[in-house]
Amino acid sequence: MTYYNEWIRDNIFVIDIHDMKIGKYKGDNCFIIGHHIREQYIIDNSVKNLLNGGFNYFNIFGEQSNLWAKAIDMQAIDQNVVTIEKSKVDRNAMPYNLAMYATLEPESRNFVFSDDEYFTEYLIEDMNDIFSGETPFTPYDWQKFKCGFEFTYNGKDAIVSISDDIVVGFLGEEKTFKTI
Repeated sequence: MTYYNEWIRDNIFVIDIHDMKIGKYKGDNCFIIGHHIREQYIIDNSVKNLLNGGFNYFNIFGEQSNLWAKAIDMQAIDQNVVTIEKSKVDRNAMPYNLAMYATLEPESRNFVFSDDEYFTEYLIEDMNDIFSGETPFTPYDWQKFKCGFEFTYNGKDAIVSISDDIVVGFLGEEKTFKTI
């Protein structure tokens, strides 16, 4: 399914935009599926519009995620705090992040821009599973994991932390992974 400028929830807007020439939108959290477009002038112009639109959180997935992140980092020098999370391979984290922001910040405006409707469809399906409770974690669980969640498991202290790396395990015996 292709999304054409659609509010799929009260605070989630989705657009499959194959040329990634992103116009002027105002929002808070920006989710970019940048898999195909690699022309730097397109990325730079789109990033300029996004930063001018007030976006301060960027979650980027796809083969070209490094290009998008670098453009945001370079242009955001004059901006206040801008957060960038990116991955070429960890598609599973994006729907959890989107669901988390949409749930925990109900007044936020969350935009998804994608150059690949295949990945967009998976994002929306996964996010809907999260909202319907069909996944093992809720948006509230995900927030705890992102902050580093300590708990007791079989009588031992354990941790789950999802940030740049994923850290899981008993304290002192943690294992680190690149993706979930």
